[in-house]
Amino acid sequence: MDRQRPLNKRGHRNAADMAGKFASRGSRPDLLISSPAKRAITTAHYFADEFQYPSFDIQVEERLYFCGVKGWINTLKSQSDEYRSVLLFGHNPEITQIVDWLSGDEGDALPTCTIVQLELDLNSWSELSSDSARLLYRWSPKDPIGLVSTLAKGSSGAANQLKSSLTLVNSKNH
Repeated sequence: MDRQRPLNKRGHRNAADMAGKFASRGSRPDLLISSPAKRAITTAHYFADEFQYPSFDIQVEERLYFCGVKGWINTLKSQSDEYRSVLLFGHNPEITQIVDWLSGDEGDALPTCTIVQLELDLNSWSELSSDSARLLYRWSPKDPIGLVSTLAKGSSGAANQLKSSLTLVNSKNH
């Protein structure tokens, strides 16, 4: 079954590398949410280790596996407003679709282990809607320049000044 498919050797290497680079930015997420797919959970564990985030606190959401954008939105809208920075682990095609829906940017499918950070100007996760986010960056293991190599138009890159942020990591295609 696809859901039980593990990360391959390159997937483990990329997840560990990207987790380390992302953590080196210094901002720790308040909440980690993962699809129940084995490769998404494994990727989430690499990031949790880098942030010294307890692995047992990773929120595993069934509706992030083959649920479409609606399931992802419902998952995010149901989060407590105490969480201002959420790190979400999933897979294509849904993760690309949610980035497109939230940012209004129609982009190419996200490569495996790509990190996308969105800026959200929300008072509550329940306010999440189409075009409610601004793309701050998109970074994949193949990007030689680094984390802010693909800043979106109009972005200041000041991730530490966000009202709320949502970071998505594509663990693998279905």
